[in-house]
Amino acid sequence: MTVKTLSDKVVDAAKKVGEYYSDLKSVGKEVWDEYRKGPQPRVMGNHDVDIESPLYKILGFSAEPLHKVTKFPNMWVETWVIGGVYHRKDGPALIWHNKDDSVAHESWFIRGYAHRDTKEGPQTIGYYENGKPRVHIYCVNGLEHNEDGPAVISFKEDGTPIKEKYYLKGRQCRSKKHYLHALSTKKYNMTPMF
Repeated sequence: MTVKTLSDKVVDAAKKVGEYYSDLKSVGKEVWDEYRKGPQPRVMGNHDVDIESPLYKILGFSAEPLHKVTKFPNMWVETWVIGGVYHRKDGPALIWHNKDDSVAHESWFIRGYAHRDTKEGPQTIGYYENGKPRVHIYCVNGLEHNEDGPAVISFKEDGTPIKEKYYLKGRQCRSKKHYLHALSTKKYNMTPMF
């Protein structure tokens, strides 16, 4: 049995990468260009990481997000990160906790983009210390968007809404009337990315 050194492993990985890219040359240019097209609105981090790509799997990177807890004097934060960007499919990827362990803020991200299906709830929720919501923000594909009502809602401490803003595909509507007109005419296009 031969024991591989680190340099041997690097050479093997480089060969696999070379084989992967030579296979891609056989794919039509249109297919490659379509593959390289990606969502445009960038939030943070390295969005070039495609955890479902064969290259990512060949090199042996984990497709599971890294869970990290960071403590501060009066708060602590939980994050789920993959490839330098927030990413979690089964819950919020960013959670701020108060000193008493109650949740102060939570946000959902997919591949670094602020994203949560509006039917499931808001993408970002901020809370008062009494546990009532402070703000709800609905984002899809990194853009403020909600076809079922306002995309940004601010609340008083007793839970009553004080301000509502309507967005479609990242563009703020001037009024609720303008929002309803845009919905009825479908003059926007929201194609799913995930």
